[in-house]
Amino acid sequence: MGYMVDGYLFIVGRAKDMIIINGKNHWPQDIEWAVEQLPGFNHGDIAAFSVESETGEEEVAVLVHCRVSDPVERQKLHDTIRDKVRAILGHPAIVELVPPRTLPRTSSGKLSRAKAKKQYLSGEIAPIQLAA
Repeated sequence: MGYMVDGYLFIVGRAKDMIIINGKNHWPQDIEWAVEQLPGFNHGDIAAFSVESETGEEEVAVLVHCRVSDPVERQKLHDTIRDKVRAILGHPAIVELVPPRTLPRTSSGKLSRAKAKKQYLSGEIAPIQLAA
């Protein structure tokens, strides 16, 4: 997808990556970028995509590389990310912390959202368990 301004084409993303929740369009890049602005994250540490809930509704899932080992700090990080994503979307999302270097890349080194979604749904990407 893209738009034209003064004869120039600006590519903004792939239509298949668009997340549509309650009739509102969300670009995964916007969610990922917002989380990357938090301290300690690098470009490519976050993957956002939609998943179908048990009720058949679409939900946003956000997978985030976690380099924090302390359980208390992990919970704080999870809560911070959850609140940031909720502020962007206007509603809750699934936020999962995953081990570093588990989000798949393309051959050119870019994040592969489609593969991350497939691996998450199949259980191949297992979230880090948070303290109860």
